[in-house]
Amino acid sequence: MSSNASEISEKMAKLFEPGGEGFEALTSALERACIGVEGAAKRRAPVKTSHLRNSITHAVQTEDGSVTGYVFTNVPYAPYVEIGTGIYSSMGDGRQTPWIYVDPATGEKIFTHGSRPHPYLKPALDENISAIEKCFEGII
Repeated sequence: MSSNASEISEKMAKLFEPGGEGFEALTSALERACIGVEGAAKRRAPVKTSHLRNSITHAVQTEDGSVTGYVFTNVPYAPYVEIGTGIYSSMGDGRQTPWIYVDPATGEKIFTHGSRPHPYLKPALDENISAIEKCFEGII
């Protein structure tokens, strides 16, 4: 590697090390990207009680010199909404036989083959790819 390339490499490493100007810009860009995806996920989430929609949030974490962004929910039934259940599971691994459960809200017995998926997280990411890319323009 030439000394010029070596100098550039060292400058880039310092720029993007934790606390460096580039690292802070990268963290800020990731925060903006996550906010955009979070908003789209909230708009796409099906609403019965608003609990799922209100629980969608984001976090940006820095650890060992890397930055990671998450858009998530801690609602236990969220994966079943996103992926579906039973014969309708988008993963193809749902239960293939019908079952009966008791609705905790009404006490009613319900016979089902599962519930259809209502994706909200993955489509929110997919529809924001261009916006995410724009968040990072000019950083590198």
